[in-house]
Amino acid sequence: MYQLAIRLYGLVIHIAAWFQPKAKQWVSGRKSIFDKLAKAFKGNNKEIIWMHCASLGEFEQGRPIIEQFKEKYPAYKILLTFYSPSGYEIRKDYTLADYVFYLPLDTPANARRFISIVRPKMVCFVKYEFWYFYLTALKEKQIPYYLIAGVFRPNQLFFKPYGKWYLAAIKGFDKLFLIDQTSLAIAHQHGLKQAIVTGDPRIDRVAAIAKNAPAIPIIKAFRSQQKLFILGSAHEKDWQLFFEFLKAIQPKSYYKDWRFLIAPHEVTPDQLRKIEKAAPLPIINYTNWSSKKSSATPSLLVLDTIGQLSSAYQYGDLTYIGGGFDKGIHNILEPAAFGLPILFGPNYRKFEEAVELVKQGGAVVVTDVASLKEIFEKCLADKQRLAIGQVTKDYIKENVGATDLIVKKKIN
Repeated sequence: MYQLAIRLYGLVIHIAAWFQPKAKQWVSGRKSIFDKLAKAFKGNNKEIIWMHCASLGEFEQGRPIIEQFKEKYPAYKILLTFYSPSGYEIRKDYTLADYVFYLPLDTPANARRFISIVRPKMVCFVKYEFWYFYLTALKEKQIPYYLIAGVFRPNQLFFKPYGKWYLAAIKGFDKLFLIDQTSLAIAHQHGLKQAIVTGDPRIDRVAAIAKNAPAIPIIKAFRSQQKLFILGSAHEKDWQLFFEFLKAIQPKSYYKDWRFLIAPHEVTPDQLRKIEKAAPLPIINYTNWSSKKSSATPSLLVLDTIGQLSSAYQYGDLTYIGGGFDKGIHNILEPAAFGLPILFGPNYRKFEEAVELVKQGGAVVVTDVASLKEIFEKCLADKQRLAIGQVTKDYIKENVGATDLIVKKKIN
């Protein structure tokens, strides 16, 4: 049934590729994949460390491990694979990886063929990546495999009574490096004694970004002497809510003290046009404003570039992170590293850091315009805003170190 489900999924993706750009990338990226792999690995005589990530977020969790591997064990080569186009297309030129590929669909034949070509010395899967036939093939070949930044939940297939066949592959992990104690308790309950809590390597990554963030002169000039409210990784539902909020505070004349920056989750011409049309304030795109010599400064700036948001947070005073009215919130650790108070929508409970920061008071859940306006007005007072931000900054400081711990325990 699992094989059938995987093959049906592949068929659906191929059909969707006629209509959806991401599905088309998923299919085209895997075209002649084994020929490309064979060509890339032909004649390789160095040992391979293979890391697999679902998408960009998981890559950011695995990235610090790759960096330490390269520094401490330069004789190894790194293979980085992605499942999703949103990871591969952005990181296909990642300089610390010697090879970057899509992962072929999880079938018995694909798994055996992939491993026979790559011949990895060891394998790291990040967070949720539990592909049964790949795990089984690695176990048969006695190739050690590890889970990094793992998260377990009771409703996962292999913890169900009918998922025991799958649990055998999970038990084959040499080490399960987990993010939190809840995951550890679930692991031990199901006999996964090789599980330990090491934390999230992504925290090490965001701490390093905050320490070495490059200046962004345009955003600095835009902010000027005002305070800056950043709407990061905004979905359409997020910026629509945000614009209603801006209308609601308009009578208060807060605009003279604050400026607002929107970083859309998807930077597409269609999305940028929609934002521009709906904006209740004077608005301009980052790339346009950089080329204009006008002395007038708009109230609302749209960051229509990719890769700058993490550094843009250094200029922020308050942030709202998008995704909470859809499948789930995006990265809140990046603004936390700069000590910003963090707001987001109600769909956040899958993320341990969000749950913890809500408990500690460094993050606040927004459900509508009224709740967004309420927390914003609380943060008008410097003392209140800085106190909330200190909670997020302390959270980062207290949780660094996962990368060192994982590399030490995995290699030695």
